[in-house]
Amino acid sequence: FCPDADDVVIVRTNPARDAQESPHLVLLDLLRILRSRGVRVFNDPAGLERARSKLYLASVPRRFRPRTIVSRDAAIIRRFVDEAAGPTVLKPLVGTRGTDVFLLRPDRRANLPQIIDVLVRSGFAMVQDYVPEAVEGDTRVLLLNGEPLTAGGKVAVVRRVPSGEDFRSNVHVGARPAAAEFTEQLREITDAVGPGLKADGLVLAGLDVIGGLIVEVNAFSPGGLHDANAFAGVDFTEPILDYFEQATLD
Repeated sequence: FCPDADDVVIVRTNPARDAQESPHLVLLDLLRILRSRGVRVFNDPAGLERARSKLYLASVPRRFRPRTIVSRDAAIIRRFVDEAAGPTVLKPLVGTRGTDVFLLRPDRRANLPQIIDVLVRSGFAMVQDYVPEAVEGDTRVLLLNGEPLTAGGKVAVVRRVPSGEDFRSNVHVGARPAAAEFTEQLREITDAVGPGLKADGLVLAGLDVIGGLIVEVNAFSPGGLHDANAFAGVDFTEPILDYFEQATLD
């Protein structure tokens, strides 16, 4: 534990995939010590602490996120579902790979009590209005220091298309990656959200977008880079490494 001030630490871990949260909290404490000793740490451990759960979505401007609540109170969750104009999505506040994510339709609510029990057994639940465009999948756009990650004039963006047998767009549950375009709508979203990510020291981050709304911000180990490279025919790792290298010189 004797780092050189010219070293760079790149954090690639994911607390949502570990049943024990404490190792990640210790890691963040250690990374803060490294930063205090002059070592460059990406992403900033203070920013990672703020983005440790899906609650970080609250930092996104309201117009760019679906109606959302976070609660452990069954009555509050049930009221949100009752007031929804259509289907809702219920998921754990801390989670990944689509685990324990449920789509609840207005005419199929018999299992709502059991779903709530599952989600609040070990933490908080996040409940959102279902975005209808989700049938076409979501779009992951990667940002570097608050700007769309770009190489060769192309932006690192990739779609995840549900299998048709599952509403979730997680590749882990059968969705497939597909090519995507960086649209004007995505530009508007990244322009609005990028400065906040940069201010929080979240140098490398991913946004999951459905129908013009961000449903999740990925600050720990944002995936999609390999698929974005393949579909765009460029190497998006180069600008990332260039940024990290330049950071040691500044």
